[in-house]
Amino acid sequence: MTAFLSVVVPAYNEACILGSTIPTISKYLKAEQIDYEYVFVDDGSTDGTADVLMKLTSGQPSTLLRNDRNMGKGFSVQRGMLHASGEYVLFTDADLSTPIEMASELLRWAQQGYDVVIGSRRLPTSKTVVHQPRYRELLGEVFYWLVRVFILPQIRDTNCGFKLFRRDVARAVFRRQTLRRWGFDVETLFIATKLGLSIREVPVSWYNVRDTKVRLIQATLETLGELARIKLNDWKGLYE
Repeated sequence: MTAFLSVVVPAYNEACILGSTIPTISKYLKAEQIDYEYVFVDDGSTDGTADVLMKLTSGQPSTLLRNDRNMGKGFSVQRGMLHASGEYVLFTDADLSTPIEMASELLRWAQQGYDVVIGSRRLPTSKTVVHQPRYRELLGEVFYWLVRVFILPQIRDTNCGFKLFRRDVARAVFRRQTLRRWGFDVETLFIATKLGLSIREVPVSWYNVRDTKVRLIQATLETLGELARIKLNDWKGLYE
């Protein structure tokens, strides 16, 4: 039988935090009596992430997909979203920067008819509880300005790692995805708008849980290049 909710979690060397993440998600899903499945994508981890996941989800409905090498967050999310079989499909970051309890609000809007419901840190009632270092926030402001001016003027926060799709919508969007790394959030939402899908931004609380593994300058340059690729792909008609 098809689950009501698929929870997709991409993970790269996350063994140290999964011991709190997975029990937290499972406790919420069971308390809400949600029929669920997990889809984990291990993105070439070298720290035993896969072993930890299998141990923590023993006896629960779960699938573990393993990339032979590190392929990027975008690739991993795409793989998980296309594998998921739930009526609704949620992807969340492994560190739960957005608390899993916020899923109830996303589901509420999805059940009112929205095709895509995304967590947003940039709405008037959003709440950043723990901030990133100031220099990262400033770079983020530049990124969001570029996205809103050149690609998605109607969306305030494209990159919050907490997004919900109806299953048929997820398959239509993610099978068109081409970017494997940091630009995939922008690309998938751009694809959704090209397909005429309805998108709802929902205010969330957000915590900067830990120091990121991302090399900031390298990731920034890569993402700028990927934004240019989105415009080029659109010009080529790849998202039709």
